[in-house]
Amino acid sequence: MENILYWLWFSFAAGKQRVSANRLLEIFSPEQIYKMSKEELRRAGAEEGELLDALSNKDLKPSETELAIANKYNIQLVCPDDEKYPEDLRNIDDPPYVIYRRGTSDETGDDRLRIAIVGSRRASEYGLKIAYELAFELAKRGIVIVSGMATGIDSAAHDGAVDAGGKTIAVLGCGVNLVYPKENSTRMVNIMKNGEVMSEFPFDTPPYKWNFPQRNRMISGLAHGVIVVEAEEISGTAITAKLALEQGKELFAVPGNINSPNSVGTNRLIKNGAYMVTCVDDVLEQFDGFEFENNDTPEYEENIKTAYTEPQESGDEVMAEKIILDTIRVDALTTEEISAKTGLDLPQVNSVVTLLEISGLADALPGHKYIKTSKLK
Repeated sequence: MENILYWLWFSFAAGKQRVSANRLLEIFSPEQIYKMSKEELRRAGAEEGELLDALSNKDLKPSETELAIANKYNIQLVCPDDEKYPEDLRNIDDPPYVIYRRGTSDETGDDRLRIAIVGSRRASEYGLKIAYELAFELAKRGIVIVSGMATGIDSAAHDGAVDAGGKTIAVLGCGVNLVYPKENSTRMVNIMKNGEVMSEFPFDTPPYKWNFPQRNRMISGLAHGVIVVEAEEISGTAITAKLALEQGKELFAVPGNINSPNSVGTNRLIKNGAYMVTCVDDVLEQFDGFEFENNDTPEYEENIKTAYTEPQESGDEVMAEKIILDTIRVDALTTEEISAKTGLDLPQVNSVVTLLEISGLADALPGHKYIKTSKLK
């Protein structure tokens, strides 16, 4: 219990300065960092400013409050040196400091095959049906379905797993004590009955848009394979697919109508080497090392939900993209440098540059720096 307090303290202190904070974790434990004086932290490499000031604050009361809330509501908090920390997440770039696990987390261990199913919030009826069917058939075979509990494809995937009597994990872009979107309250309860909701964000953290690229790396990190059902060319789903490849995960895509914007992303993934999925066996044959169940759950009924809609991008978000592109037009900058120059929040900068990179508008350079694509200057 004492160890988790130090991890919580470090998580709160690191805040938006994760890149710099991670350099300290390569050498020291959170407890060792907590016990360092400001001068020792400075010598250890803590950067002057917000991070050094935060790490110099030794108040554990916020961490104790967070732990008390978790204990009161039977929510597990696990850190990287805890045996209940998902093993696959230890190996990703920038693993979560603390994971909040709510539900039957003991039943979703590392010995089970986990498949993520992701896709558009503005899903078509076809996409919802395919996501539901794939999740249902995979869950029947004892496979854990991972997704993000967003509207559209994510929700259809969770529903398929639940209706099959299987297990599913919802990775949230907000605190696990919140429901987002609000209409998913019943769905969240159903997920937790035989699975869990999971997040790295503290209690009461709102679902800020810039949380979701960070959430997406957890979805792909937890999974052994990722199935993309529908995706536009530039989308959060495209981020998850890119992260899955970087993390060495198997990537699958469901082909779609060549005239549909929702199929541009999936068809391109197949063109670039993702496994094409037309049935559940296309997925299973890539995982020979796992044993699969074949329970006698009744066939599902045609109860696929109506397609959902996704809020359109706001003018503020478009403006943020323009501001960042203007800032990196000539000089390559880190996200922290971009944040300092533009005044934009670092999480928002991280989200925007990721989308700019995927869309070919920005290039990622060594040293975690970004510059506007040269052909666009």
